Amino acid sequence: KIPNKKKKKNSRACTTHSIDHQPMVSSLLSSSGSRSVASSSSSFTSSSSFRGKKISLRARRTLAAEKEQKNRIVVTTSSSSSQQSGVLFELAAKKAPVVAAKPTMCATVAANLSASSALAFPTFTAVAILPVTLAYINPVYSFSVGYGLSVAASAGLLLKSASISGIILPQLCQLHLFGGLLYGLRLGIFLAIRSKTWKDWSKRAEASPEAQNSKSLLQRTMVIVGCAFIYALMASPMLFHYQNANVVAHHEILKAGVVVQYIGLVLEAVADQWKYQHYRKNEGTFCQTGPYAFCRHPNYLGEMLFWLGLYIAGVPAMMTKWSSFIPASIGCAFIMWLMTMASKRGDKKALEKYGDAPGYKEYRAKSCSLVPGF
Repeated sequence: KIPNKKKKKNSRACTTHSIDHQPMVSSLLSSSGSRSVASSSSSFTSSSSFRGKKISLRARRTLAAEKEQKNRIVVTTSSSSSQQSGVLFELAAKKAPVVAAKPTMCATVAANLSASSALAFPTFTAVAILPVTLAYINPVYSFSVGYGLSVAASAGLLLKSASISGIILPQLCQLHLFGGLLYGLRLGIFLAIRSKTWKDWSKRAEASPEAQNSKSLLQRTMVIVGCAFIYALMASPMLFHYQNANVVAHHEILKAGVVVQYIGLVLEAVADQWKYQHYRKNEGTFCQTGPYAFCRHPNYLGEMLFWLGLYIAGVPAMMTKWSSFIPASIGCAFIMWLMTMASKRGDKKALEKYGDAPGYKEYRAKSCSLVPGF
């Protein structure tokens, strides 16, 4: 009996010992389990974050690849479209005939007026003929209205040609040409008005030898061409100055010529207007006031000064080519001779008309025909 009791006690002690150790084991198990869970959770989170980074990198790479592909598509489409348009343009260029741009008439005329062109003076003369064709309407216009407008056309042609060609003319050259334009316009307009309002002048003009010798069409044509040629010779210093404007831009002779030119222009304009107003108010009496007090033909003197100044202003340019002196000198000599003959003829007619008028002989004695003192 005693050993069985001991066995029972031992079994109880074992059970109590095992029971006492159960909470320790469970705690150990629980702690180890929590550690394993924590470690597994931490490893899962780290692996998941790493995988997320890989996924984001892959997404970025795919997006970048897609963008590059789109850009390649755009570039290829644009290059293909430009190639197609280039091909279309080439085909159109092959089909379309190549037509050279034709120069305008104004540009051709401007080119013909250059110093290197042999057609300079013929072109200049052809333009001078156009206003003189008014003689087909009235033969008197060939040496009156047509004369003034021909000079204006010659100067205007040179100014217009400079603007078309893009030539910037020096100031003195512009004054030279503008003086010819102003002179011609003023004289042409004045003579047109006088021919319509002053009956005595129109009668004398129609009875002149120039008008009497140009009755037929052929005669008028010959007079028109001849007068225009003379007017072109007279105005040729402007042409030569235009051709060499930059060579003789500031020559002293040029300055003196322009001054004389404008003095003659103003003197003739004032004398013409003074005489015109006098005969309208005092018909049948001679004029001895104003510019006519010391000179019986100040209008002719002004015209001579104008053409002399125009010639002098062209001398520096003509010195670059001595052959240009020939046409210019012929024209200047002709107008000087013509004005001298016109003043002598005017003195003769005035003496016949006013010889017995009171005060005319005294006026004739104290005045000159053209130049004071001569």
